Amino acid sequence: MAEPRLAAAPPNEIGSARRIDSGRDPSSPHLTDLAAGSPAGAGRRRSGEGLLAWADGFDLLLLGAALAVYLAARLIALEDYPIYFFTDEAIQTVLAQDFVRDGWRDFAGRPFPTYFLNVYEYNLNLSVYSQIPSLLAFGKSVFVTRATPAVLSALGAASVAYLAGRFLRVRFWWSAVLFLGLTPAWFLHSRTAFETTLMATFYGMFLAAYLLYRMVDPRYLYLSVLLAAMVFYTYGPGQIISLATGLALFVTDFRYHWAHRRLLAGGLAWTALLALPYLRFQWEQPGAHQEFLRLLGSYWLQDLPLARKIATAFSNYASALSPAYWLGADRADLARHLMGGHGNLSRWAAPFLAVGFVQCIRSWHHPASRVLLAALLAVPFGAVVVGVGITRVLSWVMPAAALTAVGLAWLARRALPRLPYRPLAAGVFVLLSGLQFWLLGDALRHGPTWSTDYGLYGMQYGARQVFHLAQEHVRTHPDDHVFVTSTWANGADVLARFFVGDRSPVTISNATPWVQDPLELNGRMAFLLTDDELEELRPNPKFLPPEELGRILYPDGSPGFGLVRLRYSPRAEGIFAEEQRLRRIPIVEQVEIGGVPVTVEHPLLDMGEIPLLFDGDEFTLIRTFEANPAVFVFTFPSPRPLRGLSLTAGAFSFDLHLRLTSAAGETVVYHGVYTLPADQPTIEVAFDRGPDSTARVEIEILHLFGAGRVKIHVRELRFLEED
Repeated sequence: MAEPRLAAAPPNEIGSARRIDSGRDPSSPHLTDLAAGSPAGAGRRRSGEGLLAWADGFDLLLLGAALAVYLAARLIALEDYPIYFFTDEAIQTVLAQDFVRDGWRDFAGRPFPTYFLNVYEYNLNLSVYSQIPSLLAFGKSVFVTRATPAVLSALGAASVAYLAGRFLRVRFWWSAVLFLGLTPAWFLHSRTAFETTLMATFYGMFLAAYLLYRMVDPRYLYLSVLLAAMVFYTYGPGQIISLATGLALFVTDFRYHWAHRRLLAGGLAWTALLALPYLRFQWEQPGAHQEFLRLLGSYWLQDLPLARKIATAFSNYASALSPAYWLGADRADLARHLMGGHGNLSRWAAPFLAVGFVQCIRSWHHPASRVLLAALLAVPFGAVVVGVGITRVLSWVMPAAALTAVGLAWLARRALPRLPYRPLAAGVFVLLSGLQFWLLGDALRHGPTWSTDYGLYGMQYGARQVFHLAQEHVRTHPDDHVFVTSTWANGADVLARFFVGDRSPVTISNATPWVQDPLELNGRMAFLLTDDELEELRPNPKFLPPEELGRILYPDGSPGFGLVRLRYSPRAEGIFAEEQRLRRIPIVEQVEIGGVPVTVEHPLLDMGEIPLLFDGDEFTLIRTFEANPAVFVFTFPSPRPLRGLSLTAGAFSFDLHLRLTSAAGETVVYHGVYTLPADQPTIEVAFDRGPDSTARVEIEILHLFGAGRVKIHVRELRFLEED
């Protein structure tokens, strides 16, 4: 079929080149008919072009080479950088392993669940499912777990390059792969198994698929909707990002959608079908997402004025778009999400991105430009629910990589107008590839000491090293049991399941139980503790000097962990007895209840403070240190006409005694036995037998099935008074 007549090139780069023929003068690109999606134009493109027919063979060769370089920079020394192996990475494979083992069901017996339970919350989906093929094929290891999303991320890189070449029609379109790989935030996270990497990958693929629908064949609508759904299901912020992007594209391309409204009706039906798993989840776990946001501390669930919430949302959105955030002047992220002195974006590539953005603005009438602008403006909405964080807005690097390639093409055409394309392209490829490996070398050499906070609130370093030492000790001492401390990482039990499995003489526990109570200690017990914990134990008079069995150093050479045997000292028995006596003495303090100071006696707490009982938030709690029963005595400054009591506690069975004393000394006792389920943890007791006014309330809670050191959780307490 004959090609349409070519028009004169516009003054900007986007949409200017139909095809870069290496034998043709690159300063004289040709323009293809990229009319804004008329039905006739769409039919012509369907019959006239294949998916890659537009591309020159030399450029396709460079694309393949760029993808090879990209993958090499993801996979080389993958276990060594980032220096941590995080629980959020291990949980993906652990859940995939459980899912396969349990006959393709989750822990509750649900087949192919919409979301898997991640310790406390349901928030993992495709990141778990994607691990299954590699787990079955290659087994469980740090490399395999990280390599799975790393290899898949090449599809996102190829998609943004395809977008730049097919729809923006720029030279060096394949360089988008290398620019993406050189983006520090992406370089770091694409070498992890965090679900944000997979979400961003699907987002890049979605942008390319949408433009296939918009500029090639309307039937690609079904593919673009599928990929948008994959963004939605992969990671929490993806729900907002996919919806915000979809709304923006619906508005900006409304005329095109309306021209294909019959197909659009099918697309809506396809969208409804893809929404069924989410509706199923909402039916099975109502309120689960709200609880997850509460766990994250979302300000939307806090008792704040609406105006303040909206202002905070605008502030978070603006921060997520700020050059200061992306280029590193505003270090809002945790150290484990940063690459030392690098910004989230490459500072040296920022001028290319800025030029590409300007060209995109100038070509706003072009469908591909509008899609990229919509993406740049939609992704920051991922930060408005909780706060700015690179994992929530990582998808922004996808359109940014495409625009960086646009900026490179625009500048190269003007700076080097007479240089033949092939040698120039080869030089660009060599330079960007070299920078790729330079960034890898910089991460491997200097990454271990970019941050020297290796503990719980920093890098959480040591998963591979700790469990390797524990396993080596068990191998050489088969009768020993190793207790591995949990204080250095979130979810250390998940890491234990990943590295040593469920049936192993390795248990997650620090030495605290042996410090608090006189438990058994024998010569077949070893403790793998942090150096800080060992420093606390060494002067403790309950213990003899620890016997060191092994040591792990942090990357900067400082002491990290020690494997030791512990033994009680001759003085331990007397010290324990005195501590237990002191812990039984009630604590007396004052708390305001309804603006009135009330004296309260309570047992020793190891979590929370008494005012949390009266803050109206069931998410906050107090926890007793070891009292069973736990007795709380409230003495009012003047008698109060109480008609009842509301108590919100943990999910356990308990015996409750309430003793109400009037100012005259009359005592009335209320008693009941309760079992509180997790979804209905509140009881109300009516004081229907008096007294008329109460000066003192004693609350005694006895855990019915607790053994050993019992810790009783109480979330809310409310005295109900006469109206």
